[in-house]
Amino acid sequence: AEEEAEEEHTLVVPTYEPPQVEGLQWIYDEHAHPLVMDSERQFVATAIEQMRRWVDRSGGVDQLVEKEKEMYIRHLRNNNIDVERGLKSSDAPTFTPTEVLRSHLEDHLKDEVRSGSDGVFVQKGYVVSMGHKKVLKVHLWHGEQAYYLSVCWDWDQRLES
Repeated sequence: AEEEAEEEHTLVVPTYEPPQVEGLQWIYDEHAHPLVMDSERQFVATAIEQMRRWVDRSGGVDQLVEKEKEMYIRHLRNNNIDVERGLKSSDAPTFTPTEVLRSHLEDHLKDEVRSGSDGVFVQKGYVVSMGHKKVLKVHLWHGEQAYYLSVCWDWDQRLES
């Protein structure tokens, strides 16, 4: 009878597992430059969504990195450049997930901004603004991999297409 009483008082705590969402996900960090406008947030969000679709079409971040590297190797071969030497060159791209995401987002923002594309750049990690640049910090993740990027542009410029 004592054993039965002990079993009756045993608590079963359900475990919570967050839903597994496929593909590249993202959110803005809550700390943005105070002059960042909602329209600029939307402009950056549109570019991130385009990048998200690009990652999904590629099969994921790791597959995207491999495809980018393969394209660069093809470029080297098409230009009769030794592949090993070309990959070790100081001007060769870096084929890491964060760098591929960073460069794609930066290229897309520069292509789409109406004016002042020279003042737009994306940095790896979170950048602290000292007042001369507007900064939107972006947390991206794909599966269990997390990536942190900062979208930066001149404080007196508006991001718009």
